[in-house]
Amino acid sequence: MKHLNWKSFFKQSEENFDAAQELIHNFLEATPEQLQALQEAIQLEHAVAVEHAAQSIKNLLKPYGAQRIVAKASELEAIGGRGELLAAERHLCELRILLEELYEDMQAVLRKKPSRKGNLQALAE
Repeated sequence: MKHLNWKSFFKQSEENFDAAQELIHNFLEATPEQLQALQEAIQLEHAVAVEHAAQSIKNLLKPYGAQRIVAKASELEAIGGRGELLAAERHLCELRILLEELYEDMQAVLRKKPSRKGNLQALAE
């Protein structure tokens, strides 16, 4: 699992497979909308909207301990805050790549079955 921080994820899901599945589904449903908002803000060159959309994505990511992706979203948030949008498109492309990798990690979790105890630790293997 390249981007998913298991310790943080276990804590968020209280080591419950059903809760983990729900967290993943919620994330997978929410991020495309947030990415679209970020893309539109960049296209419209609306710095405040870029800052807010990037912050929303960052906040969605935090429970998963995906520090590298959180850092990329933070960079986009700062770019919007400074109003320097020239590099925003490149950072958005990098963020999308990282998120695709995270999506793959999450999909792998959804395909696995928990141990008899329902312990998520077995899913990290």
